[in-house]
Amino acid sequence: MCGAVTAVVDGYGRSDTGKSPNFQVIADCIQPSVDALVAANPERTDDALLTRAVRANIAASAGCLRQEPAILDQRLLDKELIIAGAEYCLETGIVEFFDGMPV
Repeated sequence: MCGAVTAVVDGYGRSDTGKSPNFQVIADCIQPSVDALVAANPERTDDALLTRAVRANIAASAGCLRQEPAILDQRLLDKELIIAGAEYCLETGIVEFFDGMPV
């Protein structure tokens, strides 16, 4: 599981005091994905929520890459580049692609 997403989910609703500025920059990027999931499932705080938060963060990150960098636009349009979201499992070494892969 992603340590940064886990920290955001575990600390949801708590003060940010004491966190390193470097972590806070990362957490601020992850927070919108977690906010949306918690809003949709306010009673959920289990592993399923964490799994969904990790995947939502991956999808959001891949989406940002598809939208932002103008330098990639033409390569994406020409199908020379694919931006795909994937989750790497530390325990098994398996990479699961689930966002943006061609079918």
